[in-house]
Amino acid sequence: MKIGFITTNNPIDKTSASGTIYTIFHLLKNKYNIEWIGPANISIIQFSLLIKKYFVIKVLKRKYMISHTHFFSRNLGRIYTKLIKEGDYDIIIAPFASSEIAYVETNVPIIYLSDATFQIMLNYYHSFENLIKSNIISGNDIESNALHKSKRIVLSSKWAADSSNAQYNVAGNKVRILKFGPNLEKIPTKEEIVWEKQLNTINLLFVGVDWERKGGGIALETLKTLNERGINTNLIIVGCNPHILDDKVNIIPFLNKNNNKDFEKLYKLFLESSFLILPTRAECSAIVYCEASAFALPILTTNTGGVGSYVEDNVNGFKFELKAKGLDYANKIQYLYNNPFIYSQLMYSTREKYERELNWDKWLEQFEKVIKEALNN
Repeated sequence: MKIGFITTNNPIDKTSASGTIYTIFHLLKNKYNIEWIGPANISIIQFSLLIKKYFVIKVLKRKYMISHTHFFSRNLGRIYTKLIKEGDYDIIIAPFASSEIAYVETNVPIIYLSDATFQIMLNYYHSFENLIKSNIISGNDIESNALHKSKRIVLSSKWAADSSNAQYNVAGNKVRILKFGPNLEKIPTKEEIVWEKQLNTINLLFVGVDWERKGGGIALETLKTLNERGINTNLIIVGCNPHILDDKVNIIPFLNKNNNKDFEKLYKLFLESSFLILPTRAECSAIVYCEASAFALPILTTNTGGVGSYVEDNVNGFKFELKAKGLDYANKIQYLYNNPFIYSQLMYSTREKYERELNWDKWLEQFEKVIKEALNN
């Protein structure tokens, strides 16, 4: 069986889509004859749309997503139609590739993977706010075409799966929910994890590129509240630089997982932290939930988007409502601080959640069934 892998992102780049495309490609490459179809030469297509984008931004004061225009997607469709025919593939796997496959003409079965739909992202992520009307129409057309063209659709959360049905009328028997795993080269063994952590000092780990969207301000409020209560607490920020001057805040603007030294530093932070705190305002399927779970690191986050498929209350952490403040997060932490046995049990169940659901072996096991379904449908 020969698999064609469609994505404009380079599947050997560990930083692309938080490393998810890299991970999926290499998981399949270890078992199948798989080939990246690309890269598609899209520079001319993009250039022709840049003038319109400039006009929309400067004159109309709106946003314009080139990748979600009919012109861009149709041109990609022509390119990939030709490449698929030349490649003589048995099946196509298209992660995060709605624009690439929406106008492809082929009889080769397609499996489309994503963590959201276009409609559910509108006015949810900042990048999907204030779009011009034509962009919204074309974006929904592209998403609908991609969903209905695919033999099977793999979505990473119930939130995304519900949207495919409610907003695009996709038959439920085409959709499968497969949860992601951690995008890390190394996972700690149970023996490496310190199960009896002392909470004399609480280390809150915040991992994210977007300080505002990930709710960094609430994490900072939590830190201050706990220290005001006499609970020695530190906040370690990884992935962004909010320029906070505080002895209790350690900022690491960037760690490159491709660099061994940086990876080991991140690995150590996961092992030594007390909680992952991510009061996110909007989220599809943050890989960091899987990574924290692998390290038995309880999660404090928000009940929004696809989070519910990854964080289960009293199992691998707690979900708070969007209106929750730092005070609410601090109260939960203080409760666990005062009840070390409950915290210890939470660590055990967090790791079990990873082993049971949030790992790539489980994903691959389920995905291989999806491949068979798509081929036999």
